[in-house]
Amino acid sequence: MKLSAEFLILFVATVAVAGFVAMQMVPLVQQQAQSAEAMVTGITLYSNKLISLNVRNVGTKDVTNVKADVYSGGTSIGSFSWSGTIPSGGERGLSGTLSGTGTVTAGQHYTIVVTVTFAGGDTKTYTTRVVALSA
Repeated sequence: MKLSAEFLILFVATVAVAGFVAMQMVPLVQQQAQSAEAMVTGITLYSNKLISLNVRNVGTKDVTNVKADVYSGGTSIGSFSWSGTIPSGGERGLSGTLSGTGTVTAGQHYTIVVTVTFAGGDTKTYTTRVVALSA
């Protein structure tokens, strides 16, 4: 079987275009493969305004910031912020004292809104209710 020059040129051009398109798709696929996901567990609030929580990074992007806002009946009691790095698969226990002027009373229900920020600026928000414990 004899191949014509036109066929060979068309074949080579097609392969070149397919290769170029494939190379353009690789960064898009890699970018979409990255995920921003975390698990927030073990949230505990005490009457002395101490808050503790556990953050596990179950995505592929690093966690760079965690903020916990505490509310009672829609009124802000205070917040706690942490900055650092929790890599993919990593887990970290966080604790600190709430900033703000509100008070925490043992036995009362509070709404906790935790915002986790990931490398690149993605955020995820997790909301739960807890009963404050005596310090």
